Amino acid sequence: MANLSLKEQKHELIKSTILNAAEKYFVSGGIDAVNLRKIAQDIGYSATNIYKYFQDKDAIIQALIEKRMQEIAQNITSIKPDQNSIKDIIALGFKLHIHKVLEYREHYKTVMLSKEKVFLDATSMLEPTTLNRLPAQRRLLETLKIGIDKGELRELDPIKTAQVLWSGMFGILIRVIIEDYKDLAYIDQLVDTYVDHMFLGINANKKA
Repeated sequence: MANLSLKEQKHELIKSTILNAAEKYFVSGGIDAVNLRKIAQDIGYSATNIYKYFQDKDAIIQALIEKRMQEIAQNITSIKPDQNSIKDIIALGFKLHIHKVLEYREHYKTVMLSKEKVFLDATSMLEPTTLNRLPAQRRLLETLKIGIDKGELRELDPIKTAQVLWSGMFGILIRVIIEDYKDLAYIDQLVDTYVDHMFLGINANKKA
């Protein structure tokens, strides 16, 4: 917010306050629990004033999802693809992703296990054309393409491979959240084992 004017900073601060208040209801009761009147009471604002910042409840939910997804993806997008092998980059990216998600575990579970259209519009990834709009998955796709170009990975469909790799990591992550598992070192070992096994199939040299 350093480059914003004072007016813009205040605007963003109020939006963030609204989103934080909405998230409290969101993680405890899902989308139906998000109530503009209750949010207004919590932050000392009128419901009418909230409409100056968000068109409706769906707009609040969409903004909240986008905000968290960007925060979660920051660790992955900061990895430099030329620093390590493609396998190590992907394993590190998955670990960083899981660690960050666990800071928002209830939010993540509510969003990812829901069939609500407002969530699926922001998170669905099985349609090939949707993968590029998700920041973390987009970086995985880019990394796979780099691996193919460098000859580290055999010629493969990068979109399908990204979908499969991400879905497997997602399975580990959801089990961690549901079981409220806290041993990060063992979680990292699971990720390494998963990536090792997957790379036996996609590595150009057929070795993990």
